[in-house]
Amino acid sequence: MDKLKVDSVDSVELAILKSKPPKLSIGASGRVPTAGWSASELVPFVYVQSPPDGIYDFGFVAQPPRPDSIVAKVVSSISASRVLEKIPSGLRGVRIHASSNKKETLLARSKKRH
Repeated sequence: MDKLKVDSVDSVELAILKSKPPKLSIGASGRVPTAGWSASELVPFVYVQSPPDGIYDFGFVAQPPRPDSIVAKVVSSISASRVLEKIPSGLRGVRIHASSNKKETLLARSKKRH
């Protein structure tokens, strides 16, 4: 079974990790329609050339519960993270895409971590 986009993204966080070379930590939280979703991840969009606005896009996806499983029909929280080993030149921020919305965060608002 393929992963699907989560219903919505609620927040996006960026942090520059102090390392040599620096890395970028991306975190997102959102919601799914039922319990039982797993293996969430942020999947980078593939670009032929760097985005002209410097905003890199990621899909927020997860594995839905199996169709034959019994799960609570309650909106549930989900989160995912990804570390970029190399920060692309010209990166200004990221945009996370879910089924019903998208959220963007700029690097200027990020915090440095050790």
